[in-house]
Order: sequence, then C-alpha cells, then structure tokens
Amino acid sequence: MICFGLFILHSFVKWPIYDFLLQKYGKTTSGRITNEKGYNGKGGNMLKEEDGDRIIYEYEFQINGESYNGDSQSADYKINDTINVVYLEKFPVINRPKYYLYK
Repeated sequence: MICFGLFILHSFVKWPIYDFLLQKYGKTTSGRITNEKGYNGKGGNMLKEEDGDRIIYEYEFQINGESYNGDSQSADYKINDTINVVYLEKFPVINRPKYYLYK
C-alpha cells in the first residue's frame, strides 16, 4: 500500500519538478512537429477532431544524433512546423515546448 501511495505521489509531483529543472537548467533547441496525438479519455488515441476534442501534436528533436520526442501541449500546429524545445542536457527525454514553460 505504501508503494502504491508513493507511486501516486510521484505521478503528481514529478511534473512541477521537471518544469522547475527545465526553467533553471534547460537548453533550447529546435524540433519539428511530426505527428497528430491526443487523449480523448476513451482509450487514448484520437486522430480526428470528433465531439469537440482538440488534436494535439507530437514533436521530435535530435541531440547528439539521438531522437527524442514530446507533446506540443497545443492544437495550434501543423505537421512539419518548427517548435522551440527546452530539454535537460543529461536527460533529453525530459523536455517541454519552450512556450509552455515561459507563458
């Protein structure tokens, strides 16, 4: 039961910690919108705007020849658009769109 509680706590606390670390130590690079992605609460993936659900987009960027991706947190993009991404140099898998951190 304690492990479950710690898991739930980690699930909610990690995002503000990641955002703090990205704002303080993050590096900026350019990424590219690569894919439609979303969550509609009914199994996870939505490919079209149905029932008023908004499509969000996935981006990809490269660091030292390795590809990483993230969630644009926005419906205001199109495939192949450029997006500024902030990432942690030692852990590029931790990243956010720049506008999201500095809005």
